Amino acid sequence: MCRVVNFERTAVYQIDSYFTQLTKQKLLKLTDYVNFPVGICLDAESHLTIVEHKQVSLYEILHSLDGAARPEVLTPLVKRAILINLARLMNTLHSLLQPIYHGHLSSHNVFVQIPDWTD
Repeated sequence: MCRVVNFERTAVYQIDSYFTQLTKQKLLKLTDYVNFPVGICLDAESHLTIVEHKQVSLYEILHSLDGAARPEVLTPLVKRAILINLARLMNTLHSLLQPIYHGHLSSHNVFVQIPDWTD
């Protein structure tokens, strides 16, 4: 499953900044932790379309009715995997020559790729 994000009349500096951030994340080998786009399209009128894997915030899984209705989603193994990946990501960011500090790590801004539950 994918999600499409459209931006109308995007300024050139915003597009440059977006691609700079993606490049930095790729160079820092954060591909295991960052949701990189599946596809990007920029047309002549500066309309930017980004296609990315569908994901949901950890907060939504923990507190939404849909998440509560699917307790199998957060099995002990899944919880452990999320925690280990977060710890690895924070260790990677903090271990850089110029450390990067997140500043506000919470379940609202931890995104998890989810299986297709519509089956």
